[in-house]
Amino acid sequence: MTTRQYLTWILLVLLILLSGCALPESSSPTEPPAQPTALPAAEADPTPAAPAQAATAPAIPTPLPLAQSPTETPSASPEAVPTSAPPPGTAALVGGQPISLAEYEAQVAVAQGYYLQQPGVDAESEAGKVALAQLRRQVLDWMIDQVLIEQAAIREGIMVPDDQVEAEIQKMQGEDETRFNQWLVANGLTMESFKKRLRIEMMGAILSERVAGNIPTSVEQVHVRHILLSTEEECNDVLAQLEAGSDFATLAKSASLDQTSAPQGGDLGFFPRGLMAPEFEEAAFSLAPGEVSGLIKTQFGYHILQVIENDPNREVPAEILPALRQQAFQRWLESERANATIELLVE
Repeated sequence: MTTRQYLTWILLVLLILLSGCALPESSSPTEPPAQPTALPAAEADPTPAAPAQAATAPAIPTPLPLAQSPTETPSASPEAVPTSAPPPGTAALVGGQPISLAEYEAQVAVAQGYYLQQPGVDAESEAGKVALAQLRRQVLDWMIDQVLIEQAAIREGIMVPDDQVEAEIQKMQGEDETRFNQWLVANGLTMESFKKRLRIEMMGAILSERVAGNIPTSVEQVHVRHILLSTEEECNDVLAQLEAGSDFATLAKSASLDQTSAPQGGDLGFFPRGLMAPEFEEAAFSLAPGEVSGLIKTQFGYHILQVIENDPNREVPAEILPALRQQAFQRWLESERANATIELLVE
């Protein structure tokens, strides 16, 4: 695993813990849950998540990312000049609402603990120090997003009664309250902070449904083949062969590094906007059926595309809808961040 992959995994675990997930019966309370389950009451996960959480169509190749990589730290609004001193023990202010420094440090400690347990990790190396600093910022950014979600839910009049929160906790505790309490302590949570996070998660699920629940189920989609190569030189060589009359599917089978689509001649099937890397998507939706692209560079290498057909109003497969809803909620959340006054008080 690379450092970035560690960070993504750790943040995913942290998001699961803070999202109020059930305590798996087979896991130790001192270890991250191996197979966390989502809140029973949550119909949609409002949290911007790692690719593993988003449902994707089987035809979409693994080398291609979603439109936004979760390992990229969201850009916060410029720090505002405070009009008054923030409360003591504050990590950040979001629209004047403080994020507890103690709670922030507790969650950072949990995330760092998981990271440092990984084999080969050297916290004293330059790369290790950079990774830990990035992890701290990712934790804070996520906590800022949770405050923005909470504030928006309150503005919308969304409330979750205490009895609903208690009912969810009872489901999670099951018949072993002691073990559940041990799990809370091991993961830097108190019952009070856990209830708060659980309530926000439940409010956020309702908000997410309002924001992204009504996205169209029939949208423009494009049917594409692609060839993935590792160097510009290889890409230019394949382009020359295509210009000389070679068959695209045959070249994809023999040359493409995408082992998911190569056996099918590079065929990715249909996909809508919002799932692929921006450069890939822009080319795919700008080509006419039968046209072949030039060299397209993404973080995974060099691509050549061929558009097979375009459908202006094709039904979205059920397995893709959650990813599109996540993208819609992410765009809404980015807008909330851009319009919020956010003051960071920790490095």
